[in-house]
Amino acid sequence: MFQKRLTIISLFSSVFKMFCLLCFGNCTFGSIGDNNKEKLVILQNLLTLTAGIRTNLQTQVVLYDDQADDTLNQFNLISGGITYSVKIQSSVLKIDSGTYRINPTNRLFGSEKTHTPYTIPLDLPTTDPYGKSYSYVGSSSLNSFFSVNAQTDTGSAYSIPGLVGISDAPQGVVSLVSMSISEWYWDLLITRQSDNAIIKTQIYLKPGTKTVSPKCKIPVDGARKLPIPVALQYSNLFKDRITSGVTYTFLQTLFTNYPGYIGNASSVVVAEFSAADLYKILNDNVSTEDLVFFVPGCFPNVELR
Repeated sequence: MFQKRLTIISLFSSVFKMFCLLCFGNCTFGSIGDNNKEKLVILQNLLTLTAGIRTNLQTQVVLYDDQADDTLNQFNLISGGITYSVKIQSSVLKIDSGTYRINPTNRLFGSEKTHTPYTIPLDLPTTDPYGKSYSYVGSSSLNSFFSVNAQTDTGSAYSIPGLVGISDAPQGVVSLVSMSISEWYWDLLITRQSDNAIIKTQIYLKPGTKTVSPKCKIPVDGARKLPIPVALQYSNLFKDRITSGVTYTFLQTLFTNYPGYIGNASSVVVAEFSAADLYKILNDNVSTEDLVFFVPGCFPNVELR
């Protein structure tokens, strides 16, 4: 960790020397003593200068399915060449919190890269503006999120109301977006359209914190006019996922491993200790960065304003 800090410090050294020349005419860097400690002071001074400039930060959190139409509680997915229809009878999403981490602007680092170092949160104490987390949503329970109240670039969505405005964000770039979910319950009817076979499914996902490191530059400054978008594309929870050449499919596994529930009045209950094969696929899907939880419109070499 100390070595990583020294790498960051070295990026600041030339910038700080230029700052000294411009502001004070000259700065001396002693050759006697601990040079690393001297550079650490440089880093802290630079962060103190930028941390004193604060700005407002707004957020829009949207939930949507495949966006093929305006119906948010029903969507189709294709798996193994077969189309499956997923109808959501009810769903409860409980959010404990959502936060940002912010890094100094890339100009401070002297870099124009769109990935590291500014998408990696700095190892600083939580008392430092660039070491703390900034909340954009507090405790919230969504018993229904299927009424269209927003439009995204790709279609209809549900926008969570009453988000927290951040008034003391330091200027810089977003380095990490997180959301802590305490409960996510689903009551579904899933139909295999090739033979109209139907399986009732109840799903209980365990609590967890979802994080995403933006793949593009998201500036936090006085010039920002639009809120930062955060998305949950819940239909991707049931989408096939390919990892290391292996396909993990919730839909095919459901109908292959639980044929006794086709047309049955009772439901397949998918939870941490029930239908473990199905639960693992869903849990891995929701934990996969940029699959269910992501920053829409954020692509490498893009500045998202």
